[in-house]
Amino acid sequence: MRRRRGYYYIATAIGLFVLFLMLAAISPPDGMRVFAVLGFASLILGMRKGLKLWNLDELVFDPTALRPVAPQAPADTPRREPREPVRRRFMAGSRHVRPRVDATS
Repeated sequence: MRRRRGYYYIATAIGLFVLFLMLAAISPPDGMRVFAVLGFASLILGMRKGLKLWNLDELVFDPTALRPVAPQAPADTPRREPREPVRRRFMAGSRHVRPRVDATS
């Protein structure tokens, strides 16, 4: 039932938006802005209500909603010691181990 009401709100919002934009197109320049603002406001408010019924507003506006949840290690698990730092080894002939050439010789 909530899903169907969400469809009704979204369809009504889009319908009112189109209606107000058509009224803005045929109205004199003084009333054009009023109808355009009413159309935009009806679209925003109707879509918000429709998305709220589907609980999609939480996914859209909550930045942490779609982040994967990191698995928590159990508290009684012994912690491992950190490994030794990795030492870099450069290949022979790379720029890091090339012998320095003096310009004086």
